[in-house]
Amino acid sequence: MPRIATSIAALLLVVTNGVAMGQDANSASPKAERSSMSVNENSRRAIEEFVARFNRHDIDGVVTSYSPDSLNFGRPAGRDGIRAVTEDIYTRFPDIQFTIHNWIVDGDWVAVRATYAGTHRGVGRLPIDGGMLIGVPPTNRAFSVLHVHLFRVENGLIKEHWGGRDDIGMMRQLGLVPPPAVP
Repeated sequence: MPRIATSIAALLLVVTNGVAMGQDANSASPKAERSSMSVNENSRRAIEEFVARFNRHDIDGVVTSYSPDSLNFGRPAGRDGIRAVTEDIYTRFPDIQFTIHNWIVDGDWVAVRATYAGTHRGVGRLPIDGGMLIGVPPTNRAFSVLHVHLFRVENGLIKEHWGGRDDIGMMRQLGLVPPPAVP
């Protein structure tokens, strides 16, 4: 019975804090559990700050959220690469917002399910968001799609980023891709 109660307590911690502990609640010593929670909390805090900066359109803040030797989709990006991508996003979508709905945090890894929403008001020049908006004139249409992003945080900075986006859904909402054919 104590094992069930401890497991339920661990589950409640996950549900209330959005923090996933990658081990059985009974296997960790109190010190190890506190240490794991500190890493989890620090990782989550780093991503929360990055998202707040992104939503304020604070380019310098977004850039300094990343490690100087960061990777984006497995490729070296560094802060210059992050700056270029962020500037291009803000050019295309000057009202862009990133809203996190769910978190899973496991040590230095943070996964989020979020909404990416904005209005297409500028011309993209970089192959981001599926690369389908390079040179495309603004449609002035709004979109809102789900994204899933995975970040690895090291020393309070984003060291690595991966993401899965609904690029086709975004393009359909912008009127650039037709809806699927109905049989």
